Amino acid sequence: MAFSRLSCFTPHASRFFSFLILASLLLAFRPEEIKRFNFQGRAQGTTWHITYYATDSLVGKIAIDSLLNVVDKSLSLYVPNSLVSKWNSSRKGIKTGRHFNTVVKKGIDVFNDTEGLFDITVFPLTNAWGFGPVKPAALPDSQAIQHLLPCIDSKLLKQKRWGYKKKKLVCRLIPTALHRGIRLTCWPLCWNRAVFKTTWWKWAANYV
Repeated sequence: MAFSRLSCFTPHASRFFSFLILASLLLAFRPEEIKRFNFQGRAQGTTWHITYYATDSLVGKIAIDSLLNVVDKSLSLYVPNSLVSKWNSSRKGIKTGRHFNTVVKKGIDVFNDTEGLFDITVFPLTNAWGFGPVKPAALPDSQAIQHLLPCIDSKLLKQKRWGYKKKKLVCRLIPTALHRGIRLTCWPLCWNRAVFKTTWWKWAANYV
């Protein structure tokens, strides 16, 4: 009896119901719309911007700021109580953490690879020229520069089990370049925690 009722459908009606079924399947499997998300803030004495494209905002500004703060508390010269600030003001060095040790080790490696062209201990000189958290009252003259040069040498750093020891009191670190690289590599960690699925993302900072 049921088959006899179905047989009453005309070819036109059959095509219509087939179209409805196909349309329902296409709507059910329609890809989600990709949206653009923008975030910005301040860190390291400058500003940062992030743009990414995804179907949903799985990572927010609070999570990004939290990740930045973890690294900045270790490596930012613009945070007075950061590890690097405390290390710079110490006599022989202090116990440090994973981010600090990773950056200093990489700095020493690059120092050796470039035969001293890159030096993470150049902070006394860059600070004297005004590229630090505290701006000097006047720029250094040649005599002042000559006085600072003996303070700059990655060979003044010695690795210990607790971190890095300084061989001279005047030794100061400026991990800025490597620090920003470390922050860039941290973004995938943030994305993975949120099961982040995206097509494109971009990080930019206005370095000064």
